[in-house]
Amino acid sequence: MDLQPGKKLECPKCSKMFKTSFELTKHIVTHDPDAKVKCEVCGMISKNRFALASHISRFHTNPKQASCNTCHRVFSNPYNLRIHIKNIHNTKERHLFPCTFPGCEKTYLVKGDVVKHVETEHAKNPVRYPCGLCGHEFKKNTDLERHMATHTTEKVYKCSTCERDFTHVGSMKRD
Repeated sequence: MDLQPGKKLECPKCSKMFKTSFELTKHIVTHDPDAKVKCEVCGMISKNRFALASHISRFHTNPKQASCNTCHRVFSNPYNLRIHIKNIHNTKERHLFPCTFPGCEKTYLVKGDVVKHVETEHAKNPVRYPCGLCGHEFKKNTDLERHMATHTTEKVYKCSTCERDFTHVGSMKRD
């Protein structure tokens, strides 16, 4: 956590700017000549193979290994699955925030999520993000960004196991 919001932190080696000290510290390792282990998926450099194994397990594990036993939802890594189980399937009594739109029975753990839901699902003039190439509209900008990859042959994700290239990271599933 940074004490001065909005202040950027500069790498002393290359002058690249970062929002948090965590990001800066993670980046500084890339300048360390002794840091020789690189993640083949995202390029992050680790001090040793044990730190790399931890990183891969947390961020790049096969989605088939991160499936919720209760609702069968699939996650990109075990860390996100643990958060899901804690937030969704926790047996502790939690306060839920209901959608106030008539007829909608959705509830949320975070009040801000109700606001986002109402803005995208129930607003009179909901914000939509149209694709400039085909006109398809999306409720979220992130969905539009993901869709844009369908209009290009560029494949930005490379599987470190089979060397194949993929448009979406979620397409890299082990058979």
